[in-house]
Amino acid sequence: MSRLLLSITLCALVGLAHAAPQSITVVGDAPYQSTLADADAVRGSYKMSDGRTLEVARRGRTVVADLDGLPTNEMKAISATHLRSADGRMNLHFDAAQNGNVYGVTLTLKRSDGVTVTMNSTGR
Repeated sequence: MSRLLLSITLCALVGLAHAAPQSITVVGDAPYQSTLADADAVRGSYKMSDGRTLEVARRGRTVVADLDGLPTNEMKAISATHLRSADGRMNLHFDAAQNGNVYGVTLTLKRSDGVTVTMNSTGR
């Protein structure tokens, strides 16, 4: 009887092991700890393809983006070269050389009417 009970217990444990998930999917952005050097690398004025100017600045440990005609946005670092506004409507993807020098930016903006606009910098 004890062998039968042991066999049933082992079969149940094996069954549970096979039912356990084999992988974990992470939804959302993994946290990225930006550095002051990351923030300093992207700071500056960028002339955008629609004629407006994008100003990226550091206020303490926070990076802010100001596009002519829009309120200033506090930005969250997704990576060293990707920043996103807290509301998710503005994304900045910086173009950087291998040595880390930033030479341009692509701005994607989701307007309040739902239209997504993408513009590139034409100079820094």
